[in-house]
Amino acid sequence: MSTSKKALRVVAIYVAFGLLWILFSDQVLLLVTADVQQLVWLQTAKGWLFVIITAALLYALIVTEMTLLAKTEASLREQEEFFRLIAENSDDFIAVLDPEGRRLYNSPSYRRFFGEGRALRGSDSFAEIHPDDRERIKQMFRETVQTGIGQRTEYRFVLPDGGIRHMESSGGVIRDSQGKTLRVIVVSRDSSERKQTEAALIIHKDRLEQAEAHARLGSWEFDVASGQPWWSAQMYALLGLNPSAGVPSFEDYLACLHPQDRPAVLEVLKRMAAGQPPTPSLYRGNPEHGPTRWLSPTVHCEYDTAGNAIKFSGTVLDVTAIKETETALRESEARLRALIDTIPDLVWLKDPEGIYLFCNTVFERLYGARQADIVGKTDYDFVDAQLADSFRAHDRKAIEAGHPSSNEEWVTFAEDGYRGLLETIKTPVRGPDGQLIGVLGISRDITALRETQEKLRELNAELELRVAERTAEWQTVNQSLESFVYSVSHDLKTPLRGVEGYSRLLQEDFAGKLDDEGRLFIANIRAGVARMNELIDDLLAYSRMERRRLNAGPLELDRLLDSLLAEHGEEFASRGVRIERTLPPLNLSADADGLVLVVRNLLENALKFSSQSARPRIEIGARQENGNVILWIKDNGIGFDMKYHDRIFEIFQRLHRQEDYPGTGIGLALVKKAMQRMGGKVWAESAPGAGATFYLELPNPAAE
Repeated sequence: MSTSKKALRVVAIYVAFGLLWILFSDQVLLLVTADVQQLVWLQTAKGWLFVIITAALLYALIVTEMTLLAKTEASLREQEEFFRLIAENSDDFIAVLDPEGRRLYNSPSYRRFFGEGRALRGSDSFAEIHPDDRERIKQMFRETVQTGIGQRTEYRFVLPDGGIRHMESSGGVIRDSQGKTLRVIVVSRDSSERKQTEAALIIHKDRLEQAEAHARLGSWEFDVASGQPWWSAQMYALLGLNPSAGVPSFEDYLACLHPQDRPAVLEVLKRMAAGQPPTPSLYRGNPEHGPTRWLSPTVHCEYDTAGNAIKFSGTVLDVTAIKETETALRESEARLRALIDTIPDLVWLKDPEGIYLFCNTVFERLYGARQADIVGKTDYDFVDAQLADSFRAHDRKAIEAGHPSSNEEWVTFAEDGYRGLLETIKTPVRGPDGQLIGVLGISRDITALRETQEKLRELNAELELRVAERTAEWQTVNQSLESFVYSVSHDLKTPLRGVEGYSRLLQEDFAGKLDDEGRLFIANIRAGVARMNELIDDLLAYSRMERRRLNAGPLELDRLLDSLLAEHGEEFASRGVRIERTLPPLNLSADADGLVLVVRNLLENALKFSSQSARPRIEIGARQENGNVILWIKDNGIGFDMKYHDRIFEIFQRLHRQEDYPGTGIGLALVKKAMQRMGGKVWAESAPGAGATFYLELPNPAAE
């Protein structure tokens, strides 16, 4: 109660007592006496009595109120001291604010944390709140002031140095008797470390879940007392379940397993329920829930002091890839074994000490034992010491050399007594770390091969003798053929010269005595003689090409072409032939006479078959390709159908009439023969009416 109210209460009591005294004291005196003198004396005494009584009453009232006031003040001081002790010894930040949010009090912990400058009485308590949180906190503060209901919230403080701290606050109000909010008390706690811890836990949890996901590893726990299970997210993924449904029931869990594996898993669960150490084994997921997975479980049991199981925990690892790898490895080993056993050679592997690690079925014949009986033993367990020493010496030779080592040795097969010559290659085998694993041996029976080689040597000697005889015969025949060719050409040309001479005399001396038909006959005779001479010359050239000695040497392609083009320069100029050359600087090694013959024939062909073109053009080019030189000559003449490609390179083959394009039909055959003699080749590309391109490919040792 306020001081003014207490004073009013004392006055009210005094006034009430005075009114009652005035109203009833005179009435009492009139009842006591009627004497005026005595009544005056009694009135005086009554006045003094009133003063004494009222003084005593006032004293009693004032003492009572003062006592109550002293007790109230003491209680308030005690409460203030209690509040001060709490505020000054608490790590929480305690602040008393007016309804406008101005500071009336800040605890020492607040001042120590934020600085005295921010804790000044009357300062704005919202100033240090992070701008992004400030309006929200102001709104909550206004609601607290209006409703008188405190609220709990989190927000961020901005420190004087710019640092950010997370705060967790709760508020309460002090109201008067009419319910008006007088003060707001705010208790705050720095939750930054908790926030960091929570964030770190979230990160740790995410990392753990990611690690489990990458490792395809699920984890689980089961508390025996509460009966509450827990699964990690990866457990649901491995068994094809939705995590939102929670940990499945016992029946639903069994339904997630492969039907063939459920009995074994059920037995493990029964042992766990009985408190016995379980022995889990691999099992598969239900194929109806997705791709079949192989899962490898582990179980850990925790016991109390009495030996009772209180908690089970464990993991489930997806080992599908391992199982598939093991299956693939077994299949690969089986295929490798089948392959090695199919090899007709003897194959084996020894360790560095000469102990057998592996052998194929063919090798088993050598020692007359199965692989299981050979592995783990040495050569000394199967053959005499001298032969075993020889085998071991060859092993060491390969190891010391560091590369395959070959030798031949005669051996007797224990299985059937067969004796044969083996060619053996021994190779040191090293692991990825470079450590020596052993020696791989492969032996091939070369007995029949050696016998065949002996027979071949005998046959080769006999063949060499026959070749020498045939060579001598060929040289004799070749000399006879050359004499025959020259003899034939001489014998053929002698009568031709006579025919040519007499026909020329007839043409010169008797032309006036002959009619037109006679003169035509003489012209045809002379043309036939000329063609016969040309055929004989071409045949001689073709024959010489077969027998001529090649003189390969360095050539400058540019200079060779300059010389050939100069030979036909006047003819090119008179016919208006345009020559285009795209020759890079090339040096090659070839037979000069042979190449001149080839290029001359091709140039004459190009000139002949482009004679009817309005603007005859001959293109000459070359390039280096794969160590060879490719030269081409292209014209814009009549061309030919590619179905006749092979025919045009045969002797005496023509595609056009003699009257249209004269020639013997030997030129391209001569080109082909010359290119073959020089180790090259010739081919053409063409189409009717589109000209023709002839390509020459020459090996070029000069480029190497």
